Amino acid sequence: MYDERPIMLLDSNALEAGKLKQVLSEASMSCPVVHCIDSYDAMEYLVEELGERPCLILMNIYASGMPGLDFLKWIKSNEALQTIPIIALADGQKEHYVNACFSLGAAGYIIRAEEYDTFKKNVDIILNYWELSRLPSSHMSYQDTC
Repeated sequence: MYDERPIMLLDSNALEAGKLKQVLSEASMSCPVVHCIDSYDAMEYLVEELGERPCLILMNIYASGMPGLDFLKWIKSNEALQTIPIIALADGQKEHYVNACFSLGAAGYIIRAEEYDTFKKNVDIILNYWELSRLPSSHMSYQDTC
């Protein structure tokens, strides 16, 4: 990634969150990981600016608090936050969730692999993509480009 902004992990499943944090730490990334256990914690972090704005959000669509699709809709309707890329993480592929996530502005929809090595490989691919991709500046909105 082009900066040191954190990656936000939104996941209330302690086992899955721990696995993802382990993979992120093994990826030798220099950016920190902010873990929010539910969507309301994530909203507070983002709105109250409790920390630096994340460069990427990895969101379990089944996280507790506000439903994942509603959180996605909220963040993409917020002019100050809508440019943050969000990758939806799920345990299975329900076509209506896939379609809804992309319709609401998700940058991706990833099904979590059960085997750790496959899961790690998939997360590494995500991180490599975002390493190469140019990300918006931390406070840029659509109106800043007009």
